[in-house]
Amino acid sequence: MSHHYSSHNTLQNAEYTDVDLHSTEFISNPFPAYQALLQQGSIYQSPSATEYYVVRPSQVERILKDNKTFLSDRTGSFAAKLSEGQHDQVQPLLNSLAKWLLFQDPPKHMPLRKIVNASLSHKLVSSLEPDIRAITRQLVTTMVTEQHNDLVNNLSYPLPALVIARLLGVPAEDILLVKKWSDDIASFTGAQSGIDIAERARASVVEMSDYLQQLLHSTELIENTTVLGNLTQFRQQNDEFTEEDLIANCIMLLFAGHETTTCLINNLWIQLQQHDSQRLDLIRHPELISSAVEEGLRYDGAVHRLGRFIKSDTEIDGIQLQQNRMIYVLLGAANRSPELCERPDKFDIRRKPVRNFGFGFGPHLCSGAALARLEAEIATEELLKLIPEGHVMETPEYHRNLALRSVKSLKIKI
Repeated sequence: MSHHYSSHNTLQNAEYTDVDLHSTEFISNPFPAYQALLQQGSIYQSPSATEYYVVRPSQVERILKDNKTFLSDRTGSFAAKLSEGQHDQVQPLLNSLAKWLLFQDPPKHMPLRKIVNASLSHKLVSSLEPDIRAITRQLVTTMVTEQHNDLVNNLSYPLPALVIARLLGVPAEDILLVKKWSDDIASFTGAQSGIDIAERARASVVEMSDYLQQLLHSTELIENTTVLGNLTQFRQQNDEFTEEDLIANCIMLLFAGHETTTCLINNLWIQLQQHDSQRLDLIRHPELISSAVEEGLRYDGAVHRLGRFIKSDTEIDGIQLQQNRMIYVLLGAANRSPELCERPDKFDIRRKPVRNFGFGFGPHLCSGAALARLEAEIATEELLKLIPEGHVMETPEYHRNLALRSVKSLKIKI
């Protein structure tokens, strides 16, 4: 991107964009808008001048790396969706979100992140492979024998939900409850506003907290579940990490531990259906599976945008950024940038590995990335073995969620 500076090197304001990032058209297909934004390659601001949007990979990296200027604590932006009088009504929701690791900054962020990372280490994830494969095979087999054709309800949601539930000691029979709670929270955090949506999310956070509090009183459970055990030990060693913090982060793990993987499995399956020769190539060459998942992450991943709060006035590449505003990095656009790879708008499972922002970047890079990759690989492999055609039967409808690219259902031909 070239900027024309005066001899005094004055800063410029971000360009206004007339691309409507909230429209139904954008939700169902954001890629033409991404292309338009990438062509100019600038930093944009919303018509209301309340938020910025960033699409260039180099700028995305800079923002996600700098957690002194660009804060993850964006609970203020959640509160801003409501009038001040409504804050009291949903305070338990705002309090819980404020404690999530996702929304922590230094110095609180790193000690907690180390525990979560250790709980989801590559070694632990590798040891889960046989279990994940057995669960997947059972789910896909049931789809075939029972003719249950919605991929979301029958595989892409229950698989990661069952795995993260097991890691947290949540009984398998309760995962439908977890789905309802998570859907309510996602509606609120994913950009929808309104007291009804906030009230539903508040009720779900309260129910989830009560539910997890019961679980925490089982010593046997804590000793036998890695993640819960590690977090409980961390709580015992750190006075400032309260039981409320522990419960809030279990909610976050249950929520984030399946949402992104569900979206990744669905979106990759849609691409394989739209690129039939590559689906057949993958059936013939299952060794390409990890490459296919990486390309799915890049081409149409789960997380399409992340928000940060600008703590103090700053600039990037000569563009003035004002403090106390939100800045959104559009990962879905950055992943399609020619800065990252050649022919970025082509889906290619044989592409040589290129870096992508499918799991974010920097200090908040997704802790569950290795687990999500493994789940997506196994799910796709088992689907191709048992339902190799698996044609998508109707145009998918997407949730009105600006952060997650998430289909409501995905009916496939069995």
